[in-house]
Amino acid sequence: MAHLNSLTALLTRTSTTSAPTRLRSAVIVRVLLSGVVAVAMAFGFSPSTAQGQSGCASDLNGNGVVSGGDLALVLSSWGPCPGKGSCASDLNGDGVVNGDDLATLLSDWGEFCLSTVTSVTPLSGATSGGTEITINGSHLGGTLAVEVGGVACTSLQVLSSTLVKAVTPAGTAGAVAITVISEAGTATAANAFTYFSVTVPTWATLIEALPDPTVVT
Repeated sequence: MAHLNSLTALLTRTSTTSAPTRLRSAVIVRVLLSGVVAVAMAFGFSPSTAQGQSGCASDLNGNGVVSGGDLALVLSSWGPCPGKGSCASDLNGDGVVNGDDLATLLSDWGEFCLSTVTSVTPLSGATSGGTEITINGSHLGGTLAVEVGGVACTSLQVLSSTLVKAVTPAGTAGAVAITVISEAGTATAANAFTYFSVTVPTWATLIEALPDPTVVT
């Protein structure tokens, strides 16, 4: 751990120097990227040895695991933040991305962060399936699948770390759970979607099971 502490102390000192020196330091920081990853792995910071939820502030790219992608974001943001609270990589909130933030990220290395579901729209759809749902939440960037009522959705779109879209499968009438599956595990929102049945007379054609209320007809 002494080598890791020495490295983070060096990087912290370079962040407080003059602008030309910081520019040179930024180049050095990028060169050190591969070395930092090697140090992290050497000291056991890997997904197999550090699982939990406590370090999820370090999951900067929202893919559900603290890893090399987050480390790259810290290094690319190195130095003073443009404004207070403007740097996601400023993990300790002191207004500058430096060795302290790097040390925090490395201590969280390999943390798995479960997705959370905060909202689902629309809230209902036909039992025949085919309803496109939008899921908002956190740590959604690593979503592998979405299930509605225990059945996999189709047309999964992982749009960001907070936004996922999918198309519902066929189901039975009633309220069902929506489950988001990622490498970190599963996150379930109980009774988040309701299937309803639509009876269509033989002489009619169903155009839209759930009309858009924003459209004037």
